[in-house]
Amino acid sequence: MAYTGEADPLLDEIRARGWYLPLGERDPEVAALAAPVIGQGYRFIGALGVIGPRSRFEAGDQEGLAALVTEEAALLSRGIGG
Repeated sequence: MAYTGEADPLLDEIRARGWYLPLGERDPEVAALAAPVIGQGYRFIGALGVIGPRSRFEAGDQEGLAALVTEEAALLSRGIGG
């Protein structure tokens, strides 16, 4: 939703950071970290993410994982002309 043009303070924060980490947002035991994949014309194509047990995300290096996911999403974006 953050990359579909909707204006919202949370979505603005996600766009500024470049990734999102919901901890138990839809299921209390599940977490995910995702970064956008951008195509030609800065058009949102989809997201690259990692999903797993919430406990692993809470105990792990969230910033380090975010850096890896956003870097790979950026490589994928460039690879498809974004």
